[in-house]
Amino acid sequence: METIMNWLIALLYAICSPIASLFVDKNSLNFELVQMAVAIILIASVVMLIAYRQQLVSFFFGKRHSAT
Repeated sequence: METIMNWLIALLYAICSPIASLFVDKNSLNFELVQMAVAIILIASVVMLIAYRQQLVSFFFGKRHSAT
């Protein structure tokens, strides 16, 4: 189980690394902190999209009532 978690975390850090490098140099001491913050924001965004999936679909693809 621990190996699977390490694999998932490594994959998540690999995805977040280019985003974090836009803000901080890769050789900086704070790079890992920024990378972790980007990973947390990414996880929170995915959870939010899953939670509000139905409302987003109805907002973007639902029938709109015309005012006329």
